[in-house]
Amino acid sequence: MACEPIDPSLTDEYKGRTISLRASITADGAWHCRYLFIQFTPIFSAYISSYPDGSFATRHEAEVAALARAKQLIDKG
Repeated sequence: MACEPIDPSLTDEYKGRTISLRASITADGAWHCRYLFIQFTPIFSAYISSYPDGSFATRHEAEVAALARAKQLIDKG
């Protein structure tokens, strides 16, 4: 997916974790938003980073979907 970053990442705090968001737009005008957070376990910690499924018509829709997906993963542990 060839994307142009629009601006520096946005962050949100959720259950003691910082979720970073990076919205981008493709050449065809579809919006995507990557999320990143650190998942802690008793044995190790890992960076979790991905995109929610789909592409979105607006930046806001992409950011909301990415934040919801990251929170869902945090809730699952």
